[in-house]
Amino acid sequence: MDDINLKALNHQQMMFVHHYLKSGNGTQSVLDAGYNVNGENSASSIAYRLLRNVKIKPIIHAANQQRLRAVKCDAEWVLTQLKAQYEFNIDDFIKINEHGKPSYDFSSATPEQLHCIEQMDISPTEWGTKIKVKTMGKKAILEMIGKHTNIEAFKEKIELTGAVAITFDENDRNA
Repeated sequence: MDDINLKALNHQQMMFVHHYLKSGNGTQSVLDAGYNVNGENSASSIAYRLLRNVKIKPIIHAANQQRLRAVKCDAEWVLTQLKAQYEFNIDDFIKINEHGKPSYDFSSATPEQLHCIEQMDISPTEWGTKIKVKTMGKKAILEMIGKHTNIEAFKEKIELTGAVAITFDENDRNA
């Protein structure tokens, strides 16, 4: 982070930024930075003001951008991961033999494919092996992809534009 930007902050503001970048929790960061909190001056209201402060906001934004570049995480990476999760098919790794007994082999699975498995229980039964696998739901993955692309497949807000004309009848005035 550029020291020039930090020079514009007082010590308490620098402490707030430091704690906020570690935790992401504005209210707790206000308390950790030692702000005087009482009555109307609640920790959450101080955090609200600090996060919108013209000196603090760009520093936090720059630090977050630097973190994203450092881990090489951007929208394209997130969408690639979501696509890999959507395309994951457990049937590629669990087979049923000619006697109806299941077996599994994950030796050819990529790390991305293995991350798709949220839970896997393997237990013996009187009939053989029971394999229960829970993966992230395809619907949830599609919703996340839809929300993070311009296809607007899951748009939650509808915007209407145009003129609206409202007319009143004299009889409605006294109703």
